[in-house]
Amino acid sequence: YPTTSPTLPAPTPFSLGSSTYDSSGNTGMGGIMFDIKALNDVEINQLTWQFNGGYGGSYTYACYKKTALGAHTDTDMFDSNKWTLIASASAESVVSGAVTSPFSVEVPSGEVQAFYIHGISRSIISQDGGGSSTSVVYKSDDNIEIRTGRGLFSGGVFSRGYGTNYLSNPKFQMVTYQLKPYPSNPPTIYPTTSPTLPAPTPFSLGSSTYDSSGNTGMGGIMFDIKALNDVEINQLTWQFNGGYGGSYTYACYKKTALGAHTDTDMFDSNKWTLIASASAESVVSGAVTSPFSVEVPSGEVQAFYIHGISRSIISQDGGGSSTSVVYKSDDNIEIRTGRGLFSGGVFSRGYGTNYLSNPKFQMVTYQLKPYPSNPPTIYPTTSPT
Repeated sequence: YPTTSPTLPAPTPFSLGSSTYDSSGNTGMGGIMFDIKALNDVEINQLTWQFNGGYGGSYTYACYKKTALGAHTDTDMFDSNKWTLIASASAESVVSGAVTSPFSVEVPSGEVQAFYIHGISRSIISQDGGGSSTSVVYKSDDNIEIRTGRGLFSGGVFSRGYGTNYLSNPKFQMVTYQLKPYPSNPPTIYPTTSPTLPAPTPFSLGSSTYDSSGNTGMGGIMFDIKALNDVEINQLTWQFNGGYGGSYTYACYKKTALGAHTDTDMFDSNKWTLIASASAESVVSGAVTSPFSVEVPSGEVQAFYIHGISRSIISQDGGGSSTSVVYKSDDNIEIRTGRGLFSGGVFSRGYGTNYLSNPKFQMVTYQLKPYPSNPPTIYPTTSPT
């Protein structure tokens, strides 16, 4: 009997907002925080905004969603622990609006989801003023409502400089979305049962024992991992530079393309993909990233980069003679000598390309592949009635 899935049409994208630039009533600000209410089940996939000039250049940004459903409030709008980074890269400043990388945020009908977009290397522009409160609907269609937002100061993400009363309509925030439910895995034609498989075995390479010898502070470290078998890397640890017991923000990237990091791509944010970003507690056994999934086929090399945002990290002052030298290995992966990066912001060039550093506190947690994410189905031997 046939076991293939029916072919479904691609979901229809919708958008609410305008890509037409309007100069009236604009003002510069660091970022804008605003709420979207779903009138039907939706999946939000991209946002646009306007950088403050600089047309033709590319500038960095960060886009967050409030981790929990619900409108943003006076008490959580400056608390980075209540927010999740969903897109962060460089985008070109154009008159029709800069556009985030694609993401997926599902909002059930009747629920409210808060968003926050902030210009990192260049401020943004939006409307100077808005509705009387953040519950006022600024724009709507049959599926979503975009509400009056609040401008945030340009002194860094989640800056309190403007306080809580700087109302601003999200004038240039065009929202691209699709309607849900849309089955990611369409049902098979006939009833199926899946075999029960054991959970994959986690492995780790590195040490959670703190060793103070030969350490130095740095903004972040970039290093390569070579897979000796097919692996899926799931978490990294590192050491913040002191501050034990406190929580500090970090960003963890993978090089988008397989291959070792090089002199030419190590400072180019366009060549890297953010895989984890949040707050983590500084403890002697090491801070730990949020879980992620990066598959590396046997024989390939994958570059990683971890950077302390609100507190620098520590690693070894010096390492092998080059970034191809193996620092630690087991039967499945090799961790190679890395390079320290300056604390003047992610992808900072302050140390140049020659600051070799062994990834001393980078414990790598991984599992062996292949491990089927969707185990094969078992089909009945008699036809359905």
